[in-house]
Amino acid sequence: MNSEDEMMESEEEFDEDETVYGNAGMRRKSVFAEAYNPEEDDGIDDMKIIHPKTDDQRQRLAEAVKDCLLFRSLDGEQLAEVLDAMFERKAEPGDIIIKQNDDGDNFYVVD
Repeated sequence: MNSEDEMMESEEEFDEDETVYGNAGMRRKSVFAEAYNPEEDDGIDDMKIIHPKTDDQRQRLAEAVKDCLLFRSLDGEQLAEVLDAMFERKAEPGDIIIKQNDDGDNFYVVD
């Protein structure tokens, strides 16, 4: 057996392995991301963005994101920073907010 045959054999073995996504109702089993160490951050981009909000807007945003995986692990101060950076954009029925395959430029919280 030569190395090309061995490579094809290993590819065939991979195809037979359990898929990562399973059936449509299951969540993926793993996510890979580059490690980030905040201690090594040079701090150049420490300028905070703050968009003023009413107490009602802040409460609605906090309620809308409280169960979102992305925000669940934030402490109160971190969540306040994230909420400060958010801004409200009102839309009317039929308005296009974002199109599929567009580059993401914002994080949307739909209320």
